[in-house]
Amino acid sequence: MPRVSVITPCYNAARFVAATVQSIRDQTMADWEMLVVDDGSTDGSPSIVRAIADTRVRVIEQHNAGPSAARNAGIAAARGAFIAFLDADDLALPHRLAVQVAHLDADPDLAVVASGYEWIDADGAVLPAAHSWQYPFELNALRDWLFDCPLVPSATMIRRDAWAAVGGFETALRGGEDWHFWMRLVLDGWRLAWLKEVVTQYRRLPTGLASDGARMARDCTAVLHDIIARPGFPPALATAAREGLALRHVDGAKREFATGLWRDGRTDLHEAIELDPNLLAGRPCRIEMELLNVALDPLTPDPIGFLTAAFAYLPDNAEWLRERRDDALWRYHAVQAERSARARAYRRAAAHAVQALAQHPGILADRRTWSAVSRLVTRRSAA
Repeated sequence: MPRVSVITPCYNAARFVAATVQSIRDQTMADWEMLVVDDGSTDGSPSIVRAIADTRVRVIEQHNAGPSAARNAGIAAARGAFIAFLDADDLALPHRLAVQVAHLDADPDLAVVASGYEWIDADGAVLPAAHSWQYPFELNALRDWLFDCPLVPSATMIRRDAWAAVGGFETALRGGEDWHFWMRLVLDGWRLAWLKEVVTQYRRLPTGLASDGARMARDCTAVLHDIIARPGFPPALATAAREGLALRHVDGAKREFATGLWRDGRTDLHEAIELDPNLLAGRPCRIEMELLNVALDPLTPDPIGFLTAAFAYLPDNAEWLRERRDDALWRYHAVQAERSARARAYRRAAAHAVQALAQHPGILADRRTWSAVSRLVTRRSAA
């Protein structure tokens, strides 16, 4: 009996699935099985996996039912006491299974070990980004979960018993299903723990499930409503739940804006501000920073166009924010200038610095800013 069962839901992943399987075959730990659950692919993905000469790798096929149903089907057929998730376009680093098993072995009362990940693009290049798992987050505090989900399934390992106890993943959800699953574990008293090292490369693709902005927005909002409505939900968290629900509407608006659903995004932002007016507090406010983060996402194809349109579609209860569009634009260029300088792409850094100055000439009054711009221009001339 293998100690670990790797569960891989697969839908039209022909380009990547062989590499995903190989990343498990390259593990330093050999005591595993891998179940690739094909969720109705039409691109020949199952045949690619079956051609891999390794008896530890099995294929299960089902009609398209979504990632929750695929994961549940895989775990139901699994033999291992430990379950490691790995989506069909992601990669496990060679030490992943060994270090996560050791973490669970060291604490028999631990149900989930959550590890770090980095983003890669379709070609495997690492995408520079700050990730929520790198920031403080108490995995066993339900309050923290109301505001964010710092885990991705492909970087987690769980005990099979915990999955069975909460009834598996909710199959009606096509988005936010993992967030829903983790919160149900916490609500039922199962313990989770961090192992804060990168064990997975998580592939960011513009055509992935997360690109369906409207569906993701609806499902993530439904997730939080379901958790709040459960009998064991603490009444003391009612205010936090309202604030968390507001952020889900902000997140929905971001997804909708990013996929061109401007009117839907405006409606979600309006609802978010009605739930939590503090989203408009401060300069810059939370709404501004959330829109800026979308523009800074490496997969946003036209960041300037996005920011320009997003500020134009702000709802009436945030209409005054439209005049701060230029402030968001200079912040975008300032951050990109800093990122480019760190990557020693000095020409690009200088170009962004010039754009930041064009949007906000007043920043030259700051001596440190002027000194930094001067260094960038000098380096560009020398490059």
